[in-house]
Amino acid sequence: MKVEHNPSLLGFRCIRCAKRFPIGDYFEGCSACAREGHAASVAAEYTEGAPVEGGGRMPLRCESYLGEGQTPLLSLEKLARQLGLARLWVKLEGANPTGSHKDRVSRYVVARAKQLGVPRVVAATSGNAGVSLAATAAAVGMHATILTRRGAPGRWVDAIRGHGAEVIECPDSASRWIEAGVMARAGTHYPATNHLTPPVGSNPFGVQGYKGVGYELIDELGPDAVDAILVPTDRGDLLWGIYEGLREQKLLGQLATMPRLFATEPYPRISAVLLGADYRESFEGASAQASVAGSTVTWQALSAVRSSGGAAVVVDDPVAASSRLELARCGVEAELCSAATLGALRSLVADKTLPADANVVLVITSDGSLAS
Repeated sequence: MKVEHNPSLLGFRCIRCAKRFPIGDYFEGCSACAREGHAASVAAEYTEGAPVEGGGRMPLRCESYLGEGQTPLLSLEKLARQLGLARLWVKLEGANPTGSHKDRVSRYVVARAKQLGVPRVVAATSGNAGVSLAATAAAVGMHATILTRRGAPGRWVDAIRGHGAEVIECPDSASRWIEAGVMARAGTHYPATNHLTPPVGSNPFGVQGYKGVGYELIDELGPDAVDAILVPTDRGDLLWGIYEGLREQKLLGQLATMPRLFATEPYPRISAVLLGADYRESFEGASAQASVAGSTVTWQALSAVRSSGGAAVVVDDPVAASSRLELARCGVEAELCSAATLGALRSLVADKTLPADANVVLVITSDGSLAS
């Protein structure tokens, strides 16, 4: 199980101020931005013209422990006709080994921990990320600690424990982050998730794994076939990763025009910031869309939306629920927050943000089997 750096990896750059850093672990993002009171993550940089290997440029060369990626892309022709779209596809990330897109991150988090010789990984999560990290760690004989909040859904907790991980229940989401930060700074655990308030995003090595979604879409559909991609969004790890994968392909000349990225959310957060709110504020709300029901916004989510010419769309629970039924009638089982992308699409077509003849992809992050 050899792990080594991609020889094309130069280091990391801040996505806000563009400060460059040598190869290393920057769980708390850019130190220069932090001194200014901002929270910004860092992204991997590669040598100009570096070759693309497999699912894209990735910071580490390592095997796939579970076999994630290359998920199905399903065309919904009947629904596309109803909406007046040229084409509509769904990217079925629930087909990953543990049932969600999180497997793409867990591969590189565990690989980096192995490379550094850290025997334990930790995540502050009460859902898909915990199941994925626990399973990936188990596959390589590594110990995983998952910090959940009190009252976390029992099916997820049972699945996490089933993979042999240690589960520690914390009073609330904020205390999970505090505990994860203590473990990360002590060097006893290698962190997969964010532990700061305001957040910077998840592990920079791990988030690179999400670029594979962008690469797979263009590889299968072609360089000019996608106009818009709708992504369920909380802190924006997946949204940013897809954007980075598309941006790299555009720089390589493999993509003519950047698709617009639209973040779907259950109540105003990113949409509030785009209207003038400070991204470092807390945006409270209640929603059954548990996987994206946080109260924070990240610079990476804002950057992906703004740089691609996209937007954020609020989809409430009733619309998400009706969209879930509609997708089910098309043969697609989707977690509630993923189904919300269909509701968002209807809004974007109705208000003419998207032309009626657009080519659109909905990212279905999980089939919701554990959340149901």
